[in-house]
Amino acid sequence: MSSIVVIPSAMNLNNLFGTSVSSLKGGWDPQTNTPDIYATCVQVGDFVVVQDVGAGNTYSFGFGTKGEVVDLSDSDQVVFNGVIFVKNEQFARDAQEIEMDRLTPSLGSVYTNVITNKSNITILQSSKEPTIATGLTSQYWRGDKSWQALNKAAVGLSNVDNTTDLNKPISTATQLALNARQVTSQKGQAGGYAPLDGNA
Repeated sequence: MSSIVVIPSAMNLNNLFGTSVSSLKGGWDPQTNTPDIYATCVQVGDFVVVQDVGAGNTYSFGFGTKGEVVDLSDSDQVVFNGVIFVKNEQFARDAQEIEMDRLTPSLGSVYTNVITNKSNITILQSSKEPTIATGLTSQYWRGDKSWQALNKAAVGLSNVDNTTDLNKPISTATQLALNARQVTSQKGQAGGYAPLDGNA
């Protein structure tokens, strides 16, 4: 909520909030509308000081389409805000709210952002990925959004097996070479081969 600053009626509105937003047009008698306030105050911030009402008296002045009926006393300031005439307190509040809006987001903006963000959240929730069901420790979550077995095929090693070294097959060439070897039982035997260590 914006802070409200009420400027005393005797205070000149010039340089309000450090900016020249007001211009004093002199005294004004609301009883006779002298000088004509509608012709005198035409720019935003133009204002007059009420006089000739009499000490302790008030005068109700109706601005018609240019504002509401207000009770005026001597030294009150009436300001044209660009649309209607208001007493200085209202003009000060309006100016303060404008300044506050310039410095901080208005509640309307915050509310709008909240609603927008809430709508965005709803949209995001409706388009979010479904909850992933629990898989097994022997599985992995694949790119097609399904649980798959984590095995050698999954990592591109489908031709790899767990055969022991003892049971691993050998190539045909190796097997032919082994088949052509001389067995040790033929060492030093007739039709066999001579020992090379000097033993018969």
